[in-house]
This record gives sequence, structure tokens and C-alpha cells, in this order.
Amino acid sequence: MSGGSYYVGGIQVEKSASSDPLLDEVICSVFYQMAEFANHASVRQALQTEMSHSGALALPPVSVSNSYEQDRTRAATITGGPLQVSIPQASPRPELALNTRDLSICTAILESAYRIQDTLLRASAQNGAKAGLQRIAEVFAENVRQYQALGVAEIVESEGIQVRWNNLPGTSEVQLERWEVDQPTTQLLVTLDRSVTSFKDITVSRSKSYVYAVKNLRHWELMAVGYSKRVSAL
Repeated sequence: MSGGSYYVGGIQVEKSASSDPLLDEVICSVFYQMAEFANHASVRQALQTEMSHSGALALPPVSVSNSYEQDRTRAATITGGPLQVSIPQASPRPELALNTRDLSICTAILESAYRIQDTLLRASAQNGAKAGLQRIAEVFAENVRQYQALGVAEIVESEGIQVRWNNLPGTSEVQLERWEVDQPTTQLLVTLDRSVTSFKDITVSRSKSYVYAVKNLRHWELMAVGYSKRVSAL
């Protein structure tokens, strides 16, 4: 496709230079399918309810690549007439990555709603996107409260780095990960019981810098993660 194209959080929205008309119902149908890739059910419902007028609006079919796959983290291209939306693959973990994808989907819809000529349909698309963004804001606020509650702190000692934290109620186990600054991946240092709130890392290298991540899990499901400041070993 060629013509007007822009990106929102990795999502590409593109309109071809084709002379084919871009119907309002087709745009709404593309938006409806975009909502299928939202992680949070409440975000998905807010978008699709408004886009279909609670099911009263008969939306025309559009093309969705890899439609046989059900995983919402998959990459996909949605095409309706001259309008095409490409959604990149998302990592299923951490949960924050999926929340960010929801944010991109809602923002892309909000930024593209101007293409809808009908005032009522355009307002519905905008309201759905705003409702989704409101829900995402609530999720992010809860994440921030959890991160702050973990209170990850570190103490640099001659024998290593002592990491301390708080565990949230309901935690069944704790994972401590370490990222060496300028390295591409993190390393799982240890998995601990919920009663443990500190760990001394004696495997650090002198003058190298690290960031620690403390993950609270409930029966293997991630509840919250907190991060230390960047710290250098002695």
C-alpha cells in the first residue's frame, strides 16, 4: 500500500492511494477487529460495544491475516478496502507489555477516527477509544501502586550487592532477576519463598552496573514487579 501512513506504538495505519471509497462502516469494522487484539476484556468490550452500537450496526467483513490463530499476542494485518492496519506481535510477558499494546490500539483508533464522515459513528469510535484508555489508565495506576509497594532497594557491600524488598499479600513465591547494563537479556538469579524479603548477590563483577527486578507471583502468575535503581558493584 502507498499513501497516508503513520505509526502509533508500533501499529501501522495506512490508506492506499486507491480511488476506491473508504466507507464509514468499513472503518468501524477495521476498528472492531483491532479491538480483538486488546489484552484486557474490559478494553475490548468498551471498543467493540461502541463500534457496533451494542450490536445494532451490521459491520461488513474485513480481511484479517492469520485469522485461524486465536492468540491475541500474534501479529496481524487487518484490511478493509483501502485501509490497512498492521499490528506487530506482542510478548505475552510481562503483563505491562500487553497493557502497552492495549494503549497503542486505543490511541491508533482515536487518532484514525477522523476518517469517519458520519458524526454519530465518529463519536462512537472516539468514545470507545477514550473508554478503553480510561480503563488502561486504571490498570497502570494499579501497577504503579504495586511497584511502589514492593519498595525494592539495594545496598552495595564489598562482598556483593544486597537487595531488599516487600512482598504483596497473596504472594506464593518470589523471583529475583538481574540485568547487567548494556547486555541484551536478564538473568534469573533465584526463586524464593514468599517469606524471604532480601538476597545477597555475590556473583557481581567489579565496576559493572546492574538493575534488579523483584517479581511477586501467585501460583506462577505474575502479580507485580518492582525494580531497583541502577547500581555498580565495588
